[in-house]
Amino acid sequence: MNLFLDAVKMCHMCDGAFGISGGIPQQLVQLIHLVYNAIRIAVPIILILVGMIDMGKAITMQKEDEIKKAQNLLARKAITAALVFLITSAVGLLFSVASGEKTEGTTWSCVDSLLSGDCEKAE
Repeated sequence: MNLFLDAVKMCHMCDGAFGISGGIPQQLVQLIHLVYNAIRIAVPIILILVGMIDMGKAITMQKEDEIKKAQNLLARKAITAALVFLITSAVGLLFSVASGEKTEGTTWSCVDSLLSGDCEKAE
């Protein structure tokens, strides 16, 4: 096989799932886990911070109608942030529960491994 692929540590939880043979590189699993956590945690924080900055700008303008608009926008951003966090957490929980016992080659276990960043089988 390829010399590069021989040196790469493979995650075999996805071996057989989605038609993948030989597993996928563990670095890819870690990257997908990192992106998933960034969406789950960073996006809500950014939404709330941007909403707070908009609110601060409206307060410094001291216009009542601008403050009301900023309050509504902040409330919408806070609700959106909560929904993003809850939906991504629910997706992770769904795949974790659906995968049950970690068995190699099932689609559920593969997706659960990608989201959790864990390639090890439960002993």
